[in-house]
Amino acid sequence: MPRQPRRDAPGLVHHVWARSIEGRSLFLDDSDRRDLLSRLSGIAAESGASCLAWALMSNHLHLVLRSGHVSLSNVMKRLHTGFAIRFNRRNERQGYVFQGRFGSRLVRNEPDLLTVIAYVLRNPLAAGIVRTLSELERYPWSGYGALVGRREPLPFECVTSTLAAFGDEPERAREELREWIAREPANDTATPSLDELIRETCRAHGVAEGDVRGGRRTPAVICARGAICRRAVHELGLRASHVARAVGLTRGAVSQALRRPVATKRGRPSPG
Repeated sequence: MPRQPRRDAPGLVHHVWARSIEGRSLFLDDSDRRDLLSRLSGIAAESGASCLAWALMSNHLHLVLRSGHVSLSNVMKRLHTGFAIRFNRRNERQGYVFQGRFGSRLVRNEPDLLTVIAYVLRNPLAAGIVRTLSELERYPWSGYGALVGRREPLPFECVTSTLAAFGDEPERAREELREWIAREPANDTATPSLDELIRETCRAHGVAEGDVRGGRRTPAVICARGAICRRAVHELGLRASHVARAVGLTRGAVSQALRRPVATKRGRPSPG
């Protein structure tokens, strides 16, 4: 079955993440980071997209993007491709830079938006890249500094829209944002888990989750299980062994599923 299309339209907000291939360093130095941000500035201006929050980590990145007149998929394709070409040229290497497609989740409502923004901005603190909230304000590879007024916004940063989600008056909104960032999140509600991916894929294929996890081998279940393997590895960046345990397969069977042609609804291989 072909990949499910991403739900997108002008004005919709998405939490977007992208990981490096094999967990390698995505940014070897600050020049790589500046290149990605420069590209994002140009692409946002041309596409009408706006960025409400962002953070660059060692081997992945997070963005909270509001779609403009160009689709999210085209925005991220341009960002991935342009960055990867220059990254390989600068570092005298070849091959893929990112781990498959980017991952994304549609932000559902206003409370969800506040949670996602705080989660993304808090990533460097949660990962130990910075040790305190004060250091997070000065960390140059996140949108937090501009939002709290510690630096001027970059061209792609939509500070006004982000603060508006936290309050009508900018200074009060900044204080509310600081309070959200200071909270210790109970769990990661922004990035979909493997369990959520399995449930979503089972619904899309019309099969029972228990049949997928229990090893049943009807054509529909096999198709759903293959889709789960591909999405879990390529979109969530999970290891094959992790996915294998979740869907009742061996690691070798997951690797085989990743190589198998994607089936259409009529059962014929799809070129994608």
